[in-house]
Amino acid sequence: MKVVYDQMFLEHRGDGHHPESPARLDAITSTLLKSGLEDFISPPPATLDQILRAHGTNYVSYLKSVKGGIDLDTYVNENSFEIAVLAAGGALEAVRLARDGEDVLALLRPPGHHAGRGFGGGFCLLNNAAIAACGELDQKKRVVILDIDGHHGNGTQDIFYGEKNVLYMSAHHWGIFPGSGRYDESGTGEAEGTNVNVPLPDGSGDATYKMTIERVWLPILEQFKPDTVLLCIGMDCHYMDPLTGLSLSSPAFMDILQ
Repeated sequence: MKVVYDQMFLEHRGDGHHPESPARLDAITSTLLKSGLEDFISPPPATLDQILRAHGTNYVSYLKSVKGGIDLDTYVNENSFEIAVLAAGGALEAVRLARDGEDVLALLRPPGHHAGRGFGGGFCLLNNAAIAACGELDQKKRVVILDIDGHHGNGTQDIFYGEKNVLYMSAHHWGIFPGSGRYDESGTGEAEGTNVNVPLPDGSGDATYKMTIERVWLPILEQFKPDTVLLCIGMDCHYMDPLTGLSLSSPAFMDILQ
């Protein structure tokens, strides 16, 4: 397996304790190295044109100049924009490697699924998965983005709500940040039906996710017939994570990958 990662991702940091911190990647990379996995690949940064496929010019200009943070939860330091551009490039590189037949894990930060066409927030600056998906659209591919973060990816939904060739499917804890992700938010125009939200009640765990995948996601995937599948794995649906009330076990993450 190839792992897309760069030490620069650790330089995106705020002041004091924050749940989205470099320690997350430190823990993952150290575990992978102990297991003998050493095939790490440093990606090239995304180009401005690639970023502007998913984000508006005004928002990108704002990100370049903002100091301190874009909201109370989303910090920005002097290196954050450069790092976000590198993370977006990491998503693009991961898709390129997968297209060549490689198994790929992309360890990227800052994260992205709360970043929409003209806004950021929820720890997110640029939408890495959306930028990668837009790269696939440019290759005339049909793309699926599967999002199992405990929070709804309002940014990804915003970017592709009217795009018929991107299927966005999210299973998330209902009633918490960002407040979006209703089941009837299903896309617009020709893209009606390509935005599939599964809002989950408090305490949802392995059995609920299994039912969601088997009864909702798989039948829709078979109908959509994607060329590319992007899986966004947010670990805050784990039963030990304090940010949501979901109860997914560690083995269940492997089941979802399979």
